[in-house]
Amino acid sequence: SMEAANRELRALRGLVAEHVLGLDPAQWAEIGADGLSNWIEATATPAARLLHFVYREGWAAIGRTSTRAMPDLDAMALLARLDAVDADAFIAEPTLDGEMFETGPAARQHTHPLVSALRERHGPGLVPRLAARLVEIASITLDLPVAAAGTPAATPAGLAQLEAARGRLCHRVVLDGARIQRYRILAPTEWNFGPDGAAVQALRGVSDPRPSRARLQAELLIHAIDPCVGYRLELAPA
Repeated sequence: SMEAANRELRALRGLVAEHVLGLDPAQWAEIGADGLSNWIEATATPAARLLHFVYREGWAAIGRTSTRAMPDLDAMALLARLDAVDADAFIAEPTLDGEMFETGPAARQHTHPLVSALRERHGPGLVPRLAARLVEIASITLDLPVAAAGTPAATPAGLAQLEAARGRLCHRVVLDGARIQRYRILAPTEWNFGPDGAAVQALRGVSDPRPSRARLQAELLIHAIDPCVGYRLELAPA
């Protein structure tokens, strides 16, 4: 029921306030770039401690990227790529018109005032990415949609695009009667961790000569962009 959903939303808002933001999400959403510094100093949640550590180490600007935020993807162009004979190659290394976009919180929130201000201050690096994640966590508790009841009608073919936690997720299904003839998934990780995607660009900015610190920088950037699979990080000797 709507009443139960609202009750759960209030509980979620309280959990986020207590364990993530240290204050009500509505207050945090209005914090601004200057207020963020005060919040970091005054708050003991893991999120605030992480940002405190990043600033203390002077790593706010590491991992700058030039990937553009993913725009709306034209359904017909996407269908053409997902139905082509080389669809598997496209899914493994997706580009549209030769461009590999970034998707996920940093892309979705790139026009948010706090994220924009931090990007102007530090460039498109680590701190704006971490802030974008917190912006989304706060906003979800303020405007969480409640799914409508009902069963979608079955169609012989379809394309779905939706914003998942890590970015744009696309599913393409073609049916033959009641049997699935073809099913293809284009996940956000393929965009963000592709050959010249946001993660590769960000990792080029890892520059600390100490291997342990370079590894930590790399792990922070990987988690800020957030793959949906396990990974192994190897540092090659210079």
